[in-house]
This record gives sequence, C-alpha cells and structure tokens, in this order.
Amino acid sequence: KERFLLGSAAEAEGASDVQAPVAHEDDFEAAYLGWEIARCASDAATAESRALAALAAACIDALHAGSTRIPLDDARLAAALTSVGAADTIDSARSLVLQARRGEGPGASVMGLPGQRKPLVLDGEWLSTERMHRLEERLCDAIRARLSAPPSPDARRLNRAITAVAGGPPSLTDEQKRALKAALGSRLALISGGPGTGKTTIVVALVRALAWTGVPMEAIAIAAPTGKAAHRLEDAIAKGLASGPRDIADAGLRASAPVPQTLHRLLAWSPTRGRFGRHENDPLPHRVVIVDEASMIDLAMMERLVRAMPREARLVLL
Repeated sequence: KERFLLGSAAEAEGASDVQAPVAHEDDFEAAYLGWEIARCASDAATAESRALAALAAACIDALHAGSTRIPLDDARLAAALTSVGAADTIDSARSLVLQARRGEGPGASVMGLPGQRKPLVLDGEWLSTERMHRLEERLCDAIRARLSAPPSPDARRLNRAITAVAGGPPSLTDEQKRALKAALGSRLALISGGPGTGKTTIVVALVRALAWTGVPMEAIAIAAPTGKAAHRLEDAIAKGLASGPRDIADAGLRASAPVPQTLHRLLAWSPTRGRFGRHENDPLPHRVVIVDEASMIDLAMMERLVRAMPREARLVLL
C-alpha cells in the first residue's frame, strides 16, 4: 500500500523488483487522486510533493470512512496521514498547511481558503476537497432556507387530519403524533428511531393524512437509497394500508398509493448520459417527498435530492 500510495524508499532508489502489497481499490483511488492534485504544485520539492499527495489522499480516504474532511491538529492529522501510509510526512505537511494559510509556499497552488477554488480547502482547523466543501455549503444553504420557511398556516386542518388517522390501526403514540405533525406542517422533517420504533407506521399514517387533506397520490413520492430498501418499504406500506379502516376512502388509497422507488430513479438518473434529469432547473413535480433509510445517503446524493426539491414541497427524511 505504501509503495503504491506514496513511493517506498526502495523504489526511490531505482529498485525494480519491489512487490507492492495488495491494497483495497479505495487505496488506489486515494493514491491516484492524491498524486494528481500534488502534480499541480509544479514548484514543490520531492518531499513537499509527497506531503501534498498524502494530505489529498487522506482527505479522499476519509470519505470512505464517512467523513468529508480531516482535522489539522497534530495528533489527528498524524493519524490521518498514517492511514494512507505516510506517517513520515507529518512535518512537511504541517509546514505546507501553515504556509498555504498565508498564501505562500508550494502548497498554496493547491490549498486555499474557502472561496479561492483550490483543489484542497483550508476551513478553520479542517482540510477537505473543494468538491466536498462546496457540496456541504450548498446543502447547508438549502436546509437553512427550508428551516426558515414558515409552518403551514392551516393548523386546524392539520390537526383534524392527525386526529382522523391517529386511531389507526395501529394507533399512534403521542411521540408518533408529534412526528406526523412535523412532517405535515413543515418543509423539512427528520424522523429518527431504531428498528421497531414505528417509523414505517408513521409513513403509512402520513400517506393517509395527506390523502385526507386532499393531496393527490401522484403528488407524493416515496424513495429509498437502494432497491432492497424500497421493496421492503413497499411491502410494509401495503401491509399497513391493508390493516387500515375498511371504508371507501382507504380502499381507493390502497389502489393508488405511491410506490417506493430508488433515489436514482426518482431523480431520473441516466447511465448513458451520466447525469441526473431532475435538478434546480427541472425540479421534481411532487408536493411531498418521503425518503426512508436517510442515514445511508451520502453527501453528494443528499445535495442532489435537496437541489431537485421544489421550493414549496415538503421533504420528510426517516
């Protein structure tokens, strides 16, 4: 891994029989992109190039561990560099970061402050790739806009809808009623809970309550990150609706309830074009979007989803 990622001492001396240890493909991706970024600093010495490649590789390696950035304090930076086989670059890396903050040194051509559009972004005591930093900024801006929107003015109508579906079956707990009210009355709701806490029950209740308030079923989208999760949710919704009241309204709901789909299908992903068909210039046509297993969604997909949401639509994340 170290030989592939940052070049071993034997390779530097010209040895041709050094065997590279087997490494995970994520290591190769981090190594390749790390060196591509380091190559942009054409005035860097060999040791500085290794340190730049290590910093970039550590940022990319962190993505595979679920983090969008790496810390720059000594202990955690050393750990991040060690994870990519470059523990010996810590001193050079620290020096490059300090110089880049002042816009100096060979690292300044690839590291900069937010807004300078460099491959690596120094934001306080953190280092990230420019792409991840920009995605976080756009997602945060979109979430802030949704959170600042006023709640639904028709509180009485919402309360009547909640009362109409709260009796079940199954009947909702007080906590589930509060979650349902948040999902119905705001443009962004996050409903969390472990297995067996009744999240799917809330989805069924939410669909019934939306139907009760007059929202057509074609204006509701239900999605999940994977096909397996979407099918599991579809079965759960079907069972939930089947156990509901046997009146004409619920019979019609069972026949026309929205079918869960993957996020890629919802956002009209095209493998041949390599892009999504739904975005801010061609947003989703739905008034309500419900997404299950939201903890599985990575930053890029979540930003895509929020960007494709109509301004007035409600987003419910479970």
